[in-house]
Amino acid sequence: QGLGARVHGKVIILATSEFKDDYLIKGKIAVINQCNETYLPFLKHLSGVLLQNQFDDQESANYLLEKAQEFNLTVLIDCE
Repeated sequence: QGLGARVHGKVIILATSEFKDDYLIKGKIAVINQCNETYLPFLKHLSGVLLQNQFDDQESANYLLEKAQEFNLTVLIDCE
């Protein structure tokens, strides 16, 4: 499932939401394995997100879709 416009850019893998350097992720496409309110501080700096969530983690998918609409963010969900 996807939402948003086509984007191009560098990809960064974020293994945790403890990322503090917003300037390093600005405009990049992030690969994350879950999404919740702890990811909110940097979502608005990205140009896109690939969510590699577990098949039963619908909560992450729903949260990311909600924030993608709010921040005009391109997302792909359930990526393998």
